[in-house]
Amino acid sequence: MKCVKRLTADQQRLAEENLSIVERVLRFDINVNPCVAGLGYEDLYQEGCVWLCNAALTFDPARGSFASYARQVVQNGLVSYCRNLTGKQSRMISLAEMEPTALAALEVQHSAPFDIECETPLLLAAAESQYSGVTRKGVHALALDSVGTKLYSELSSDGMGRNQALRNLQTTLDGVDAAMDGVLVEGANVYAATEASALIRTPFRSSGYDLEDFSVPFYQMVFHGYVNYTLDATNLASDPATRTLNCIEFGASPLFSLVGRNQDELIGSRLDALYSADASAWLDFAAEQYSQINAALRSVQNSTMTDYQVLSNPVRVVTYDNGTEIYVNYGEATTVNGIRLEAKGFAVVENGRLTLSEAAIGEQ
Repeated sequence: MKCVKRLTADQQRLAEENLSIVERVLRFDINVNPCVAGLGYEDLYQEGCVWLCNAALTFDPARGSFASYARQVVQNGLVSYCRNLTGKQSRMISLAEMEPTALAALEVQHSAPFDIECETPLLLAAAESQYSGVTRKGVHALALDSVGTKLYSELSSDGMGRNQALRNLQTTLDGVDAAMDGVLVEGANVYAATEASALIRTPFRSSGYDLEDFSVPFYQMVFHGYVNYTLDATNLASDPATRTLNCIEFGASPLFSLVGRNQDELIGSRLDALYSADASAWLDFAAEQYSQINAALRSVQNSTMTDYQVLSNPVRVVTYDNGTEIYVNYGEATTVNGIRLEAKGFAVVENGRLTLSEAAIGEQ
């Protein structure tokens, strides 16, 4: 279901002030499953925002609290969305039974066990020698989706427990890491992150509860300087300038989720959440954002974070082990510690000397 009417200014403000409702529903009421297309956090969050807008559109103040009403609308909408989507997920590709000229689509039984100890390097070697195109040229890197965030177990008497599943997964990742030039993992927990050469969509936001004042980059403070990582996609963010500042604050590379052509064909599909993913519309902006983030972070690429401070609610400062300080301002223009910060801007101070200060690039 999509909003077919334009929200009034009051309705739009009501929705914007209650975005945390979507996050709460996703945290407590919906099973986010990044291994199923359309059920990852970004997809569900976008769908939840649509239902939040519907709640704002249909809310009657005389009937009670908007928060309670909106949570029920968002929850019911997401449950309906998930049921509809999972009903279409009845087939998957089997790599083990590929024909030389085509992939065999096999019916998947929900009770079928997943062999976590698959011989990935052997499979890749066989594919490289037997098939044409890119595969024949050599697959030298892998992007792994849910293995970094989902650790499964089986409850049957002869099933596999979480500890054994963890050991098997680590063995597989060790083999992949040894055979590949690079392994990219999404939102990785520590057992997977230590084997990865790059991480995408790492956690950087709190739940948004009223009792929480701000987010602290614990994850990034651990991994910065050891492995490259990204946050969520810029082109799917409500404010690209804020996402640029997020990347600079958390020492992250930019990420974009793009399609090369025929974006209109995604409307009504399981990839409907990619509503702003036309590569031709974002490539110039992506280059500009990368250039700005690279300029801000180039001196700390291999450094570790040693300190993180919230100087005031919109201003943060991150300190690295090489003495570099990076100031990030999410509010209006201000001066902090003698440093002038532009509105939604940042500044880089290297060994006490200001080397860069500018506003984050915003709308494309």
